[in-house]
Amino acid sequence: MILTAEELEILDDCLSGRTSNQKIKDHFEGKVDSALFDQLINISISKQNPNDLARIFNLGGVLGLLKQNPSYSNKLLQLNWHWEHEEMVYDLQLNQDVAFIGTLVNLINHPPPYLSGTDLRESFLRKCFYALAAQPQPHSRQVLKQLSESDDPLIKEISTKFLNINRKS
Repeated sequence: MILTAEELEILDDCLSGRTSNQKIKDHFEGKVDSALFDQLINISISKQNPNDLARIFNLGGVLGLLKQNPSYSNKLLQLNWHWEHEEMVYDLQLNQDVAFIGTLVNLINHPPPYLSGTDLRESFLRKCFYALAAQPQPHSRQVLKQLSESDDPLIKEISTKFLNINRKS
């Protein structure tokens, strides 16, 4: 796929955070295919630039590419050289799809190493649970039930609270 000069400028604005999601969607919907998106991801990974990575993740969410191929979110969220995990989890919360449930469960059970054994872990897990609860029912509720039986006391506590909140609504 070859992008026009205008599209390259808009893409640059996207990656620098200077343009709106709607403008991105208007210009790139149907034009950025999985091959180009894969190239953008690999460039970001090779540069190890967390800001680019978060913006590319956002671009994938806006264009629906994360829903089409959940392995993108898994791949990006398993990288340990960046600190954009919370923002990416928030994007998954907004882009509701059962395809993201496995990614969220993986993050809950295996949070990034820099969060292990810290107070930040609890905050991160709560964000993951909010994103999980936002995914389509009854799938997310079934996963919350499974997580409520976890051997990890924090995961068990948070999932039980989310089940109770979910039951009341």
